[in-house]
This record gives sequence, C-alpha cells and structure tokens, in this order.
Amino acid sequence: RMVHAYGKLIDEAGGLQTGEVFTAVPLSEDKIRQLEEQTGRLIGGKVRLENRIDKSLIGGVKVQVAGKIFDATLRSRLEGMRRRMQ
Repeated sequence: RMVHAYGKLIDEAGGLQTGEVFTAVPLSEDKIRQLEEQTGRLIGGKVRLENRIDKSLIGGVKVQVAGKIFDATLRSRLEGMRRRMQ
C-alpha cells in the first residue's frame, strides 16, 4: 500500500491525476486513451484512467477523477428523463 500511495504522490506532483472509468463491458486501450485525453481537457491536466466493470450500468461511461464525476451512462439519462416526466 505504501508503494502505491507513494506512486500516486509522485504522479500528482508531476501533474498527473488518476481516476476510474466505469463501464458495463471492458474498453479497448484506444478507447481508454481517448477518454483520458477528453477528461484531461475537461479538468485541465493529464489523466490516467483504470477501467472498472460495473454490470449495473446499461451502457455509456462514468468517469471519476480529481474528486469529480462525469456521468454519461444510459442509466443516468433514463433517470433524468423519469424526473422530467414527473
């Protein structure tokens, strides 16, 4: 754990933020790199993402990095539609 924590501190000192991308199915390395670039532009820095599988997601992606969550899942869109219809 100490090695992992130290590595994270080094990354942060170098301006690299680590985060997670949640999907229903595994993403290709190319798709992860695209999401890292897009997320980096949104938060204004370099981002490294690790893919986590969440079978409860119907589709889309949810990215968690730098204390922020970018939710582009089908589940969240359906929930938004349901709230608007009530």
